[in-house]
Amino acid sequence: LSALMSLASGDPQAVEGVIQKGATSVTAAMLAAQHNEEKPELSGQPVVCALQLLCNLSVASPTAQQELVGLGAMSVLQEIVKANKSPEHVVWALRVCLNAGSNPDLKPQLAQFGLIDMFLEILKTPGTKGEPHGIALDTLASLCKDKTAASALASREVSIVHNYAMGVEEGTAGTFLQLCACEILAGMTLTGSEVRVQMLSAGSAEVLIKILGSKELLGTDILRPTVVALVNLSIEDDSKVALQKLGVVEPLIQIVQAPQLQGTDFQVYALRTIVSLSSCQQAPLAEEMISMGVVEAMMAIVDKPELKGSEQQIVALEAMVNISAGGGKTENQFCELGAVETLVQVVNTPEFKSQAQQLWAVRALLNLSVHEGAKEKLKAKGVIDLLNTIIGEKEDSTDKALIEMTEKTLRNLKL
Repeated sequence: LSALMSLASGDPQAVEGVIQKGATSVTAAMLAAQHNEEKPELSGQPVVCALQLLCNLSVASPTAQQELVGLGAMSVLQEIVKANKSPEHVVWALRVCLNAGSNPDLKPQLAQFGLIDMFLEILKTPGTKGEPHGIALDTLASLCKDKTAASALASREVSIVHNYAMGVEEGTAGTFLQLCACEILAGMTLTGSEVRVQMLSAGSAEVLIKILGSKELLGTDILRPTVVALVNLSIEDDSKVALQKLGVVEPLIQIVQAPQLQGTDFQVYALRTIVSLSSCQQAPLAEEMISMGVVEAMMAIVDKPELKGSEQQIVALEAMVNISAGGGKTENQFCELGAVETLVQVVNTPEFKSQAQQLWAVRALLNLSVHEGAKEKLKAKGVIDLLNTIIGEKEDSTDKALIEMTEKTLRNLKL
């Protein structure tokens, strides 16, 4: 076993050569025999060596990973973990499971082997959290990017993952364990609407919003998967309504406005969540977002000199477009906040000519131009002359969508 381990620690080609000679199958068979040996003194070190070898073979080889599943080795690994004869045995067995779980083709099968229940049992272990807990969470984060595994976890005790994500388990706050738990939730939200509905029912949204609002976690790596998860959870219209009722908007605005997060991907994710929420075309929701200061926050992003031409600026304008189409009283509220001036300034900026910023700004003006109450305000801000300038330059423009929206807005204003 030691000699094979030396060979399996070399370059990838050498490792594949060892695997092709049957090292995985022989080692898996020997592991099963040694684990079932009645005399512990005979089974200790050989089991460790066999587990280490399987770990080396499977760390980057899809062939070895597939053989582990095909040969039934996963059942032996689960038995070793459940037997818990030695902490060293458990850790190495879990590492092999982690390697196998990294294979996208194997995730659905592994989810059906009872691995999720095994990992949840580990996570429920009271007291100080150690390496087994970290490997269990890390493996779940990998597995739950697959719909079968994510659905299985969402239908079981996902509340255990929630506790780690919130840092309420002993010794987990601000650690790798908390980060892994948040990554599990983020991965689950990518697997489809059915899983997202399960997560909402299980209380995942409330957990994520609490993490989002934590001042201690502001700007930490733990915040990133949290915001990503909320972006994905907000895809369905029913979810947008639910998230807004749970109070997601306020912590999102705090992230958008936080001085230390200006120009970061945290800010982009928060802005994208606001865009997603604001795309639900229901007047009460749009009005509520306006009352909570979303429009002012978006205007501030658009007006920041240091964010000029940035992704943040473009996404903020997209949110303004969505809110301007909210209906009800939103167009009057939108105009009263000075949003028209911000849009006019964007359209009038030479650097934004025929760029995404100008396109989004004109689209927002188009949304407002269909409302009688907003027309006069647009005219008073010189919007007609501004749009006529774009039409006058249409021969030089390659953006047909911009010209079409500009012409529609002018027609609406002249009616």
